Amino acid sequence: MALYNSPNQEWPPRAISPMLASMRFWSAWFSGDPDQLYWTYYNIAENSQTGRSFFGTTGEAALPGGYAGRTRSGLLGSVQRTFWGTRLPAGEKRSKLHVPLAGDIAGMSADLLYAKRPELALPDGEGNQATDGWLADLFDDDMHATLLESEELCAALGGVFLRANYDTSLSDRAWLDVVHPDAAVPTFVRGRLTQVTFWRVIHDTGSQVIRHLETHNIQDNTITHEAYDGTQNQLGDWAPLSSFDLTAPLEELTVDGVLTMPDLPPDADTVVYIPNMRPNRLWRDIPELAYMGRSDYAGITGVMDALDETYSLWVKEIRLARLRLIVPDSYLDNLGPGKGAILDL
Repeated sequence: MALYNSPNQEWPPRAISPMLASMRFWSAWFSGDPDQLYWTYYNIAENSQTGRSFFGTTGEAALPGGYAGRTRSGLLGSVQRTFWGTRLPAGEKRSKLHVPLAGDIAGMSADLLYAKRPELALPDGEGNQATDGWLADLFDDDMHATLLESEELCAALGGVFLRANYDTSLSDRAWLDVVHPDAAVPTFVRGRLTQVTFWRVIHDTGSQVIRHLETHNIQDNTITHEAYDGTQNQLGDWAPLSSFDLTAPLEELTVDGVLTMPDLPPDADTVVYIPNMRPNRLWRDIPELAYMGRSDYAGITGVMDALDETYSLWVKEIRLARLRLIVPDSYLDNLGPGKGAILDL
């Protein structure tokens, strides 16, 4: 069965494009990697769906970075005015420094919640020593690490999905794993998550992109697995799971791609969404995104950008000050006749 019947279906769906554009920036700050920050800001016009949409509606050409010397308004103008959005002149060595404040913010948020491993126990009168011991054994160090990981991502990207897994070939008990929100298409009804589609790219040649979609229907506890053969921007045609090595094992576990679990109680969800903070100030007027959480970085990326600029200029001044030193000959190391002398700073 195919949940998305149109081969021209845009992917990721346009409805979540504002979320993905913001998460691209938040992810770059969260990484603490200057290369990711530079790449993200430099390529926003050409590679971001929001950037393409902006230029498509204004009639301006999407520039592959390189904003210096141009006056722009809207998205491109705001990127150009940032420290990380300025273009590096040809032949010049990059001297920008990055203060990994964003990662520290997310790490502190996770530590405040899960620095100590939570203890699970049934209420008084409902459990016994054996049951409480089973719960304690279930919540092991791996699950504690998973919760720490999930909270860091939650703080950075505004929310996170926790998914239940059960595979007897890997473990004799169920476990949780983390799904990043920028790989999910959620559906909320009056604030409740009713369905979510996770996707991953399992093959990419540039012109051909194979995606595996995993759709959790919360209301009836079914999971639908599908494969699609498309392009970079379109989902493409439905393809059998058996066509690809990574999805072929799912063919035997499902019926027409659907995995049903009729024995689960109604409140035993296969996946849950944990928002970081609400209300969502960025997307409160977008129905598909209004119930997503907001990032700890929402509204402060400009401050973090200015902090990087301040530290970079400070270090640059220190380096320039060394070049202005006047020292006596006795401080110099003589390199030999005709070779001059140098100062070892």
